[in-house]
Amino acid sequence: MAFVDEREKVTRNWPSSRDGDPVIWSDRLNSWLVLSHNAALEIVSSQSFSTAAYAVARPSPLPIPSGFELAPEVRRRVHSAAMACVGPRTFPQRTIYRRCVEVAEALPLGVEIEFSSQVAEPAAKALTGTWFGLSPEETDWLATAFKMARNAEEPLKRAAAAQLATERLREAISKARIGQSDTLLSRMVRSWQDNGADDNSLLAFVAPTFDSLARGFGGRLLTHTAYHLSREVEVQDRIRSDGWEAARKAVLESARLNPVNPTILRECLEDRKLAGIDIARGDRLIILLAAVCRDPAAYSDPDKFLLDRKTRHLAFGHGTYACSGREIALAVATTMLTELIHRSGFSISPTPNGNPVFGGDFGRSCLELPVVLERAANRQDNLEKTN
Repeated sequence: MAFVDEREKVTRNWPSSRDGDPVIWSDRLNSWLVLSHNAALEIVSSQSFSTAAYAVARPSPLPIPSGFELAPEVRRRVHSAAMACVGPRTFPQRTIYRRCVEVAEALPLGVEIEFSSQVAEPAAKALTGTWFGLSPEETDWLATAFKMARNAEEPLKRAAAAQLATERLREAISKARIGQSDTLLSRMVRSWQDNGADDNSLLAFVAPTFDSLARGFGGRLLTHTAYHLSREVEVQDRIRSDGWEAARKAVLESARLNPVNPTILRECLEDRKLAGIDIARGDRLIILLAAVCRDPAAYSDPDKFLLDRKTRHLAFGHGTYACSGREIALAVATTMLTELIHRSGFSISPTPNGNPVFGGDFGRSCLELPVVLERAANRQDNLEKTN
Protein backbone atom coordinates (compact mmCIF):
# COMPACT_ATOMS: atom_id res chain seq x y z
CA MET A 1 0.00 0.00 0.00
CA ALA A 2 1.31 3.46 -0.90
CA PHE A 3 1.28 6.33 1.62
CA VAL A 4 1.62 10.00 0.71
CA ASP A 5 1.95 13.13 2.78
CA GLU A 6 2.27 15.84 0.14
CA ARG A 7 -0.72 17.00 -1.86
CA GLU A 8 1.60 18.26 -4.60
CA LYS A 9 3.10 14.80 -5.05
CA VAL A 10 -0.29 13.32 -5.79
CA THR A 11 -1.16 16.16 -8.16
CA ARG A 12 2.03 15.72 -10.17
CA ASN A 13 2.36 11.96 -10.08
CA TRP A 14 -1.14 10.55 -9.92
CA PRO A 15 -0.65 8.21 -12.93
CA SER A 16 2.24 6.36 -11.25
CA SER A 17 0.48 6.50 -7.87
CA ARG A 18 -2.68 4.97 -9.36
CA ASP A 19 -0.67 2.23 -11.04
CA GLY A 20 0.71 1.29 -7.63
CA ASP A 21 -2.55 1.47 -5.68
CA PRO A 22 -5.96 2.79 -6.79
CA VAL A 23 -6.62 3.93 -3.19
CA ILE A 24 -3.87 5.47 -1.04
CA TRP A 25 -3.74 6.96 2.45
CA SER A 26 -2.71 10.56 3.14
CA ASP A 27 -1.53 11.33 6.67
CA ARG A 28 -1.62 15.04 5.93
CA LEU A 29 -5.27 15.00 4.86
CA ASN A 30 -6.29 12.17 7.20
CA SER A 31 -8.16 10.65 4.27
CA TRP A 32 -8.08 7.95 1.66
CA LEU A 33 -7.32 9.32 -1.81
CA VAL A 34 -9.16 7.50 -4.60
CA LEU A 35 -7.41 7.51 -7.97
CA SER A 36 -9.14 4.92 -10.16
CA HIS A 37 -12.42 5.11 -12.07
CA ASN A 38 -13.70 1.74 -10.88
CA ALA A 39 -13.04 2.47 -7.20
CA ALA A 40 -14.66 5.91 -7.55
CA LEU A 41 -17.71 4.48 -9.29
CA GLU A 42 -18.11 1.86 -6.56
CA ILE A 43 -18.06 4.59 -3.91
CA VAL A 44 -20.57 6.96 -5.52
CA SER A 45 -22.89 4.04 -6.39
CA SER A 46 -22.91 2.46 -2.91
CA GLN A 47 -24.98 3.31 0.15
CA SER A 48 -21.98 2.32 2.27
CA PHE A 49 -20.50 5.79 1.68
CA SER A 50 -22.32 8.92 2.79
CA THR A 51 -22.01 12.57 1.81
CA ALA A 52 -21.68 13.67 5.45
CA ALA A 53 -18.08 14.75 4.80
CA TYR A 54 -19.40 17.75 2.87
CA ALA A 55 -21.00 19.24 5.98
CA VAL A 56 -17.54 19.46 7.57
CA ALA A 57 -15.33 20.21 4.57
CA ARG A 58 -17.73 22.42 2.60
CA PRO A 59 -20.43 23.68 4.96
CA SER A 60 -23.26 25.74 3.53
CA PRO A 61 -22.66 29.46 4.13
CA LEU A 62 -26.40 29.90 4.73
CA PRO A 63 -28.47 28.77 7.75
CA ILE A 64 -30.04 26.01 5.63
CA PRO A 65 -28.62 22.57 4.78
CA SER A 66 -27.04 22.00 1.42
CA GLY A 67 -28.46 19.39 -0.91
CA PHE A 68 -25.77 16.94 0.25
CA GLU A 69 -27.05 17.19 3.83
CA LEU A 70 -30.65 16.26 3.04
CA ALA A 71 -32.01 12.88 4.11
CA PRO A 72 -31.80 10.31 1.28
CA GLU A 73 -35.56 10.17 0.68
CA VAL A 74 -35.77 13.99 0.53
CA ARG A 75 -32.74 14.12 -1.74
CA ARG A 76 -34.42 11.67 -4.12
CA ARG A 77 -37.49 13.92 -4.36
CA VAL A 78 -35.24 16.94 -4.92
CA HIS A 79 -33.28 15.09 -7.59
CA SER A 80 -36.48 14.11 -9.43
CA ALA A 81 -37.80 17.67 -9.20
CA ALA A 82 -34.54 19.16 -10.43
CA MET A 83 -34.10 16.80 -13.37
CA ALA A 84 -37.63 17.62 -14.53
CA CYS A 85 -36.66 21.24 -15.17
CA VAL A 86 -32.88 21.39 -15.67
CA GLY A 87 -32.38 18.71 -18.31
CA PRO A 88 -30.33 19.50 -21.43
CA ARG A 89 -33.35 20.59 -23.47
CA THR A 90 -35.54 22.32 -20.88
CA PHE A 91 -34.11 25.86 -20.88
CA PRO A 92 -35.93 28.86 -22.41
CA GLN A 93 -33.60 29.02 -25.39
CA ARG A 94 -34.68 32.33 -26.92
CA THR A 95 -34.01 34.30 -23.75
CA ILE A 96 -30.68 32.58 -23.18
CA TYR A 97 -29.40 33.19 -26.69
CA ARG A 98 -30.40 36.84 -26.48
CA ARG A 99 -28.15 37.29 -23.45
CA CYS A 100 -25.33 35.41 -25.20
CA VAL A 101 -25.69 37.66 -28.25
CA GLU A 102 -25.26 40.70 -26.00
CA VAL A 103 -21.97 39.27 -24.69
CA ALA A 104 -20.75 38.22 -28.16
CA GLU A 105 -21.51 41.58 -29.80
CA ALA A 106 -19.30 43.38 -27.28
CA LEU A 107 -16.23 41.28 -28.12
CA PRO A 108 -13.41 42.70 -30.27
CA LEU A 109 -12.23 40.56 -33.17
CA GLY A 110 -8.68 39.99 -34.35
CA VAL A 111 -6.99 41.13 -31.13
CA GLU A 112 -5.97 39.30 -27.98
CA ILE A 113 -8.62 39.02 -25.28
CA GLU A 114 -8.65 37.25 -21.92
CA PHE A 115 -11.41 34.69 -22.39
CA SER A 116 -12.21 34.04 -18.74
CA SER A 117 -12.85 37.66 -17.71
CA GLN A 118 -14.16 38.99 -21.04
CA VAL A 119 -16.34 36.09 -22.19
CA ALA A 120 -16.89 33.33 -19.62
CA GLU A 121 -17.58 35.39 -16.51
CA PRO A 122 -19.94 37.91 -18.21
CA ALA A 123 -21.82 35.07 -19.92
CA ALA A 124 -22.19 33.05 -16.70
CA LYS A 125 -23.32 36.13 -14.78
CA ALA A 126 -25.86 37.16 -17.42
CA LEU A 127 -27.34 33.68 -17.72
CA THR A 128 -27.45 33.13 -13.96
CA GLY A 129 -29.47 36.31 -13.45
CA THR A 130 -31.77 35.40 -16.33
CA TRP A 131 -32.51 31.91 -15.00
CA PHE A 132 -33.24 33.15 -11.49
CA GLY A 133 -35.32 36.10 -12.65
CA LEU A 134 -32.89 38.63 -11.15
CA SER A 135 -31.73 41.94 -12.54
CA PRO A 136 -27.96 42.47 -12.93
CA GLU A 137 -27.99 44.58 -9.77
CA GLU A 138 -29.87 41.91 -7.81
CA THR A 139 -27.49 39.23 -9.11
CA ASP A 140 -24.47 41.25 -7.96
CA TRP A 141 -26.05 41.93 -4.58
CA LEU A 142 -26.84 38.28 -3.91
CA ALA A 143 -23.40 37.11 -5.11
CA THR A 144 -21.79 39.63 -2.74
CA ALA A 145 -23.96 38.44 0.16
CA PHE A 146 -22.86 34.84 -0.44
CA LYS A 147 -19.23 35.92 -0.59
CA MET A 148 -19.54 37.77 2.74
CA ALA A 149 -21.35 34.80 4.30
CA ARG A 150 -18.36 32.62 3.41
CA ASN A 151 -15.42 34.93 3.89
CA ALA A 152 -16.17 37.82 6.27
CA GLU A 153 -13.73 37.75 9.20
CA GLU A 154 -16.29 38.66 11.88
CA PRO A 155 -18.83 35.93 12.71
CA LEU A 156 -21.61 38.49 13.16
CA LYS A 157 -21.04 39.83 9.64
CA ARG A 158 -21.05 36.31 8.19
CA ALA A 159 -24.30 35.53 10.01
CA ALA A 160 -25.95 38.78 8.91
CA ALA A 161 -24.95 38.28 5.28
CA ALA A 162 -26.17 34.67 5.37
CA GLN A 163 -29.54 35.74 6.76
CA LEU A 164 -29.94 38.47 4.15
CA ALA A 165 -29.05 36.07 1.33
CA THR A 166 -31.55 33.52 2.62
CA GLU A 167 -34.32 36.12 2.82
CA ARG A 168 -33.58 37.34 -0.69
CA LEU A 169 -33.73 33.78 -2.07
CA ARG A 170 -37.06 33.19 -0.31
CA GLU A 171 -38.38 36.42 -1.85
CA ALA A 172 -37.26 35.26 -5.30
CA ILE A 173 -39.04 31.91 -4.79
CA SER A 174 -42.25 33.67 -3.69
CA LYS A 175 -42.08 36.00 -6.69
CA ALA A 176 -41.55 33.05 -9.03
CA ARG A 177 -44.55 31.25 -7.52
CA ILE A 178 -47.05 34.06 -8.16
CA GLY A 179 -45.55 35.26 -11.45
CA GLN A 180 -46.20 34.00 -14.96
CA SER A 181 -42.61 34.06 -16.17
CA ASP A 182 -40.74 31.15 -17.75
CA THR A 183 -37.55 31.53 -15.72
CA LEU A 184 -35.67 28.49 -14.51
CA LEU A 185 -36.64 29.35 -10.93
CA SER A 186 -40.34 29.43 -11.91
CA ARG A 187 -39.99 25.98 -13.44
CA MET A 188 -38.28 24.75 -10.27
CA VAL A 189 -41.10 26.04 -8.08
CA ARG A 190 -43.69 24.18 -10.16
CA SER A 191 -41.58 21.02 -10.31
CA TRP A 192 -41.01 21.01 -6.55
CA GLN A 193 -44.75 21.24 -5.99
CA ASP A 194 -45.41 18.41 -8.45
CA ASN A 195 -42.85 16.19 -6.68
CA GLY A 196 -44.05 16.90 -3.13
CA ALA A 197 -40.93 18.80 -2.09
CA ASP A 198 -41.10 21.96 0.06
CA ASP A 199 -39.45 25.38 -0.05
CA ASN A 200 -36.72 24.35 2.36
CA SER A 201 -35.54 21.60 0.02
CA LEU A 202 -35.83 24.03 -2.90
CA LEU A 203 -33.61 26.45 -1.01
CA ALA A 204 -31.16 23.61 -0.32
CA PHE A 205 -30.92 23.11 -4.09
CA VAL A 206 -31.09 26.73 -5.28
CA ALA A 207 -28.61 28.23 -2.78
CA PRO A 208 -25.52 26.15 -3.68
CA THR A 209 -26.48 26.21 -7.36
CA PHE A 210 -26.60 30.01 -7.45
CA ASP A 211 -23.47 30.24 -5.32
CA SER A 212 -21.53 27.88 -7.59
CA LEU A 213 -22.58 29.78 -10.70
CA ALA A 214 -21.84 33.15 -9.12
CA ARG A 215 -18.39 31.90 -8.08
CA GLY A 216 -17.64 30.93 -11.66
CA PHE A 217 -18.46 27.20 -11.95
CA GLY A 218 -20.20 27.58 -15.32
CA GLY A 219 -17.73 30.22 -16.47
CA ARG A 220 -14.73 28.06 -15.56
CA LEU A 221 -16.22 25.15 -17.49
CA LEU A 222 -16.67 27.45 -20.50
CA THR A 223 -13.06 28.61 -20.19
CA HIS A 224 -11.78 25.02 -20.01
CA THR A 225 -13.72 24.14 -23.15
CA ALA A 226 -12.42 27.20 -24.98
CA TYR A 227 -8.88 26.19 -24.02
CA HIS A 228 -9.28 22.79 -25.68
CA LEU A 229 -11.20 24.13 -28.68
CA SER A 230 -8.53 26.74 -29.40
CA ARG A 231 -6.20 23.78 -30.06
CA GLU A 232 -8.79 21.61 -31.84
CA VAL A 233 -9.73 23.31 -35.12
CA GLU A 234 -11.63 20.25 -36.37
CA VAL A 235 -13.85 20.24 -33.29
CA GLN A 236 -14.71 23.90 -33.87
CA ASP A 237 -15.68 22.96 -37.42
CA ARG A 238 -18.04 20.28 -36.06
CA ILE A 239 -19.69 22.81 -33.75
CA ARG A 240 -19.93 25.31 -36.60
CA SER A 241 -21.81 22.77 -38.64
CA ASP A 242 -23.77 20.80 -35.99
CA GLY A 243 -24.46 23.45 -33.33
CA TRP A 244 -25.72 22.63 -29.85
CA GLU A 245 -25.21 18.85 -29.86
CA ALA A 246 -21.55 19.07 -30.87
CA ALA A 247 -20.95 21.97 -28.45
CA ARG A 248 -22.41 19.97 -25.57
CA LYS A 249 -20.17 17.00 -26.41
CA ALA A 250 -17.17 19.31 -26.42
CA VAL A 251 -18.08 20.71 -23.00
CA LEU A 252 -18.51 17.22 -21.53
CA GLU A 253 -15.14 16.07 -22.87
CA SER A 254 -13.48 19.23 -21.54
CA ALA A 255 -15.04 18.56 -18.14
CA ARG A 256 -13.47 15.10 -18.17
CA LEU A 257 -10.01 16.38 -19.07
CA ASN A 258 -10.14 19.31 -16.62
CA PRO A 259 -12.85 18.82 -13.98
CA VAL A 260 -13.97 22.16 -12.54
CA ASN A 261 -14.77 20.54 -9.20
CA PRO A 262 -11.55 18.61 -8.45
CA THR A 263 -12.82 16.28 -5.72
CA ILE A 264 -15.78 14.26 -4.49
CA LEU A 265 -15.99 13.66 -0.73
CA ARG A 266 -17.48 10.65 1.01
CA GLU A 267 -17.46 9.08 4.49
CA CYS A 268 -17.48 5.31 5.05
CA LEU A 269 -20.49 4.08 7.04
CA GLU A 270 -19.21 0.56 7.76
CA ASP A 271 -16.01 -1.45 7.74
CA ARG A 272 -15.47 -2.78 4.25
CA LYS A 273 -12.97 -3.44 1.48
CA LEU A 274 -12.40 -1.14 -1.45
CA ALA A 275 -10.03 -2.16 -4.24
CA GLY A 276 -8.63 -4.81 -1.87
CA ILE A 277 -7.93 -2.26 0.90
CA ASP A 278 -9.59 -2.26 4.32
CA ILE A 279 -11.60 0.94 4.85
CA ALA A 280 -12.83 1.56 8.40
CA ARG A 281 -16.15 3.02 9.45
CA GLY A 282 -15.82 6.79 9.78
CA ASP A 283 -12.89 7.07 7.35
CA ARG A 284 -13.08 9.96 4.90
CA LEU A 285 -12.42 9.41 1.20
CA ILE A 286 -11.42 12.04 -1.36
CA ILE A 287 -12.02 11.07 -4.98
CA LEU A 288 -9.42 12.88 -7.10
CA LEU A 289 -11.28 13.54 -10.34
CA ALA A 290 -8.22 14.62 -12.32
CA ALA A 291 -6.89 11.09 -11.86
CA VAL A 292 -10.20 9.23 -12.07
CA CYS A 293 -11.31 10.93 -15.29
CA ARG A 294 -8.05 10.06 -17.07
CA ASP A 295 -7.84 6.47 -15.89
CA PRO A 296 -6.70 4.40 -18.91
CA ALA A 297 -8.59 1.42 -17.53
CA ALA A 298 -11.82 3.31 -18.24
CA TYR A 299 -10.92 5.63 -21.13
CA SER A 300 -9.01 4.85 -24.30
CA ASP A 301 -6.42 7.53 -25.10
CA PRO A 302 -7.29 9.20 -21.78
CA ASP A 303 -5.22 12.34 -22.39
CA LYS A 304 -6.68 12.94 -25.86
CA PHE A 305 -9.67 15.16 -26.63
CA LEU A 306 -12.25 12.93 -28.36
CA LEU A 307 -15.51 14.67 -29.21
CA ASP A 308 -17.51 11.46 -29.70
CA ARG A 309 -16.24 9.62 -26.63
CA LYS A 310 -18.95 7.25 -25.36
CA THR A 311 -17.81 6.47 -21.82
CA ARG A 312 -19.66 8.57 -19.25
CA HIS A 313 -17.25 10.16 -16.80
CA LEU A 314 -17.59 11.14 -13.13
CA ALA A 315 -16.54 14.80 -13.29
CA PHE A 316 -20.03 15.80 -12.10
CA GLY A 317 -20.52 12.90 -9.73
CA HIS A 318 -23.05 10.13 -10.22
CA GLY A 319 -26.63 9.21 -9.35
CA THR A 320 -28.83 10.96 -6.82
CA TYR A 321 -25.93 12.89 -5.31
CA ALA A 322 -24.48 14.06 -8.61
CA CYS A 323 -23.68 17.76 -8.89
CA SER A 324 -26.98 19.61 -8.62
CA GLY A 325 -25.81 22.35 -10.97
CA ARG A 326 -24.47 19.99 -13.65
CA GLU A 327 -27.00 20.79 -16.37
CA ILE A 328 -27.00 24.50 -15.59
CA ALA A 329 -23.22 24.71 -15.81
CA LEU A 330 -23.29 22.65 -19.01
CA ALA A 331 -25.91 24.99 -20.44
CA VAL A 332 -23.82 28.09 -19.67
CA ALA A 333 -20.87 26.70 -21.62
CA THR A 334 -22.85 24.98 -24.38
CA THR A 335 -25.10 27.92 -25.13
CA MET A 336 -22.29 30.47 -25.26
CA LEU A 337 -20.12 28.27 -27.48
CA THR A 338 -23.07 27.62 -29.80
CA GLU A 339 -23.58 31.37 -30.10
CA LEU A 340 -19.90 32.14 -30.66
CA ILE A 341 -19.01 29.34 -33.09
CA HIS A 342 -22.25 28.10 -34.67
CA ARG A 343 -24.47 31.20 -34.83
CA SER A 344 -21.90 34.04 -35.00
CA GLY A 345 -19.31 32.05 -36.97
CA PHE A 346 -16.35 32.96 -34.75
CA SER A 347 -13.23 30.86 -34.34
CA ILE A 348 -11.12 30.70 -31.17
CA SER A 349 -7.35 30.73 -31.66
CA PRO A 350 -4.49 30.66 -29.14
CA THR A 351 -2.39 33.80 -29.13
CA PRO A 352 1.21 33.49 -30.36
CA ASN A 353 2.77 35.03 -27.26
CA GLY A 354 0.24 34.58 -24.45
CA ASN A 355 0.17 31.46 -22.29
CA PRO A 356 -2.78 30.22 -20.24
CA VAL A 357 -2.47 30.45 -16.46
CA PHE A 358 -3.38 27.31 -14.50
CA GLY A 359 -3.86 26.74 -10.78
CA GLY A 360 -5.41 24.33 -8.31
CA ASP A 361 -4.35 21.74 -5.75
CA PHE A 362 -5.94 18.52 -7.00
CA GLY A 363 -6.78 19.55 -10.54
CA ARG A 364 -5.74 21.92 -13.28
CA SER A 365 -8.05 24.93 -13.45
CA CYS A 366 -7.53 27.42 -16.24
CA LEU A 367 -7.58 30.82 -14.54
CA GLU A 368 -6.55 33.00 -17.48
CA LEU A 369 -6.87 32.16 -21.17
CA PRO A 370 -5.53 34.62 -23.79
CA VAL A 371 -7.12 33.95 -27.19
CA VAL A 372 -8.02 35.71 -30.43
CA LEU A 373 -11.56 35.63 -31.83
CA GLU A 374 -11.89 35.87 -35.61
CA ARG A 375 -14.46 35.21 -38.25
CA ALA A 376 -13.98 31.59 -39.31
CA ALA A 377 -13.24 32.54 -42.93
CA ASN A 378 -10.56 34.98 -41.79
CA ARG A 379 -8.92 32.31 -39.71
CA GLN A 380 -8.84 29.96 -42.68
CA ASP A 381 -7.29 32.69 -44.84
CA ASN A 382 -4.62 33.28 -42.19
CA LEU A 383 -3.87 29.56 -41.93
CA GLU A 384 -3.44 29.29 -45.70
CA LYS A 385 -1.08 32.29 -45.75
CA THR A 386 0.93 30.79 -42.89
CA ASN A 387 1.27 27.46 -44.69
